[in-house]
Amino acid sequence: MLFQSHHGILIAMCVTHLASGQQTTKTIQCIGGFSVDKTAAKCNDKDFLQYNCPLAQCGKDGHLWVPLSGCLHNGVLGSGISNQQCSSYSMNKKDGYTCRNTGGEWYSCPYKADNVPFITCSKCTASKPTAPQPRN
Repeated sequence: MLFQSHHGILIAMCVTHLASGQQTTKTIQCIGGFSVDKTAAKCNDKDFLQYNCPLAQCGKDGHLWVPLSGCLHNGVLGSGISNQQCSSYSMNKKDGYTCRNTGGEWYSCPYKADNVPFITCSKCTASKPTAPQPRN
């Protein structure tokens, strides 16, 4: 009898949650990419699933950028290697990450998913569209 009572409560809780239409929020490591859209952040996890996150809930070491080193300006050889503060970034299929620094300049940086510094966001919800794939 006790089992049936608990079972009924669990079912009622599940139905109530589904009926409310609320999405579960998650904390996401933005390894696949990160960008800002007005007051919200777009965060791609390691599997390129995209999440919408409150901008105020994102950061790395108190900043909205990650430090990347060994970067080439616009990916051009001979442009010199530099360290960047990347306010948006995305993983490429071939050659690491594309970075846009806090000044709006684009760089290519030699990182892989297992060694890239990343922004973490909390209170994120899954995006409806399909996940973006790495750039060619």
